[in-house]
Formats: sequence, C-alpha cells, structure tokens
Amino acid sequence: PSVGHVQPGTRKPLTLTFRPTEPLNQQVELSATLCSIAYEGEAEDWDDAMRTVSFTPHESIMESRSASKKSSRRPTLEAAEEVQEQVQEEPSHCVLEGSQRPMLLKVSAVVDELTYECNTKEINFSPTVLFQTRVHRFQLKSTS
Repeated sequence: PSVGHVQPGTRKPLTLTFRPTEPLNQQVELSATLCSIAYEGEAEDWDDAMRTVSFTPHESIMESRSASKKSSRRPTLEAAEEVQEQVQEEPSHCVLEGSQRPMLLKVSAVVDELTYECNTKEINFSPTVLFQTRVHRFQLKSTS
C-alpha cells in the first residue's frame, strides 16, 4: 500500500517490488509521512491495497435465469462481461493539526545472478502403468 491507517499497537506490512537487470548490493532511503488522525466514526484498519471486485454477467445469462427460474446456472468468472476493481473507501477521519512528521524507511537489497549446477541432463522413465508412480532423484546445487 502507498496510503493507509495503522492502528495503535499494530503494524502493517509493506511490499516493495523491483526488477534489477544486474547484480547489486544497495541501501535506499524511502521517505514516508506519518500523522495522527481522529476517526469520525469507529476506528478501522484501511489501506489502498484493500479492493472490492464486482462482476457484471452477460445479459444472456441473466435472461436465461429469468426465463427459467428452475435453472441452477449461476454467473461465473468465465461468463463475466466486465470485472470492476475498486479501492475500498477510506474511513472518515481528520488529520490532527501539527502531527505530520517525515520518516525515512531504510531498505536494503542484494541481488545476484542466478546460477546452478546439475549433473543430470536427461531423465528417461520406463513405461508406467495407470495410477502408478515413478520417482527419480537428482541433486540441484545453487552456485550463486
């Protein structure tokens, strides 16, 4: 999440994604802003990663359901014409005056190239009878 409410005595995980193109060992400082808030209703956990998904089914499915009320067909994901994803509404609150303060988040990243070693080049299984299993074990070693 990029915006959220963290209740007193709790924590909220942050997910950072990066796609390096070469090996690196780096520490980065990300700036964040903290402030105290007062809820205008009941305090709720919230962040902008909380989403609501709604599906709008094809009209043909809705027509067939209304024509035959005995039908047990229900709209499925495959039958959805439109999928809408919306961020849940932020709880009503106000920022307390003078409570805003900056905070630096220190993030460390270490990336290396993927290398591995495997002596097995090919696995040939003999014919297997239906519902039987065959197992072949081999060693895969990370050299990175």
